[in-house]
Amino acid sequence: MITKWYWSGSLYAFARVCNLRLQEDAQTETRWIAEAIAEHMQGIFPISWKYLVQDYIVKEEDEMSERMKEIYSGTWPGPGV
Repeated sequence: MITKWYWSGSLYAFARVCNLRLQEDAQTETRWIAEAIAEHMQGIFPISWKYLVQDYIVKEEDEMSERMKEIYSGTWPGPGV
């Protein structure tokens, strides 16, 4: 089963989520979501995003973890696997 949802919020709100959830002590799965948000927002709002999000630059594919590559490619089997 696949879940889809539409999420709305201000650019500042998404930046706040990323600033909190991209920290090294954040839960791994939460970081994955924040990384996806950061990548999407950086592509749409590159200048604003640069100043709103602290010390985070979207990683190139070769720097991503294997799990993130699976998530982006759609081959991740799901949590707990």
